[in-house]
Amino acid sequence: IIALGDGSAEFDGQSSQSSLDQVPHDLVIDRCYIHGEPGTRQKRGIALNSAATTITGCYIAEIKATDQDSQAICGWNGPGPYTITNNYLEAAGENVMFGGADPSIANLVPSDITIRKNHFSKPLAWQSQSWSVKNLFELKNARRVLIDGNVFEDNWKQGDQDGFAIVFTPRNQSGGSPWSTVEDVTFTHNIVRHSTAGVHILGWDYTYPSRQTQRVLIQNNLFIDIGAFANNGGSVGRLFMLADGSANVVIDHNTAFQDESPVYAQVHNPRLAVSTGFVYTNNLTLNNEGVRGDKTEGVMTP
Repeated sequence: IIALGDGSAEFDGQSSQSSLDQVPHDLVIDRCYIHGEPGTRQKRGIALNSAATTITGCYIAEIKATDQDSQAICGWNGPGPYTITNNYLEAAGENVMFGGADPSIANLVPSDITIRKNHFSKPLAWQSQSWSVKNLFELKNARRVLIDGNVFEDNWKQGDQDGFAIVFTPRNQSGGSPWSTVEDVTFTHNIVRHSTAGVHILGWDYTYPSRQTQRVLIQNNLFIDIGAFANNGGSVGRLFMLADGSANVVIDHNTAFQDESPVYAQVHNPRLAVSTGFVYTNNLTLNNEGVRGDKTEGVMTP
């Protein structure tokens, strides 16, 4: 509905925005109602491919599609900084995502992103409809991100993801951006509720070369009803899942009510599987199936 900057390479491999001096900047979207039509596809509310942009006090809703991902806000071909505060954000695919297409600007990583005091949600009526549902928040290519004081609610498996509300997963999406990374992420003081699963952290892209996920802090959050919508399947009740070798992930002082393991280690690619510097301290959760994983011998080191 609103395009800030040019990210057209997402579709046709070409973009007029191929250098930083072509990026629009110093933009504000303030107290706007941005919405699709009920029963009709709408791929995206705001395409955020600009620099120095603030989105605040907005209501973005009815963003959904059946044959592709949809987002209330998505950015992949702008450098930041971005400030996203005090918004209602509703979308079927990923409510907010950074990455998901190879940038046309070489070595670009969207950076210096502040996401604070927003409400992320999916309408429960969408469970019985055909929209492609994935997660509430995802980083595929981002650096220096603060996610603080938000509410994330109502997320389930309906497609090729396992129902995690929050996903940190570096993706060199089409093979043209090997610099893609997820690093220096702070996730604090959030409420995550009514979701099939909690947080999924992937160390490396296992399809194309990428950089490693590193320096992620998850602290002082509340997770409630993790295991919801169990009839849809997925990783029902799994709180934190670490896959394929992230570095320096700290999970500290969180409270959770979840139906399965508090920590699960998963391996897609044994060559990339060693996670280092993992810290799990001062958390109050149900034990349930305990700390476990698949093919986990030697893949996690303190």
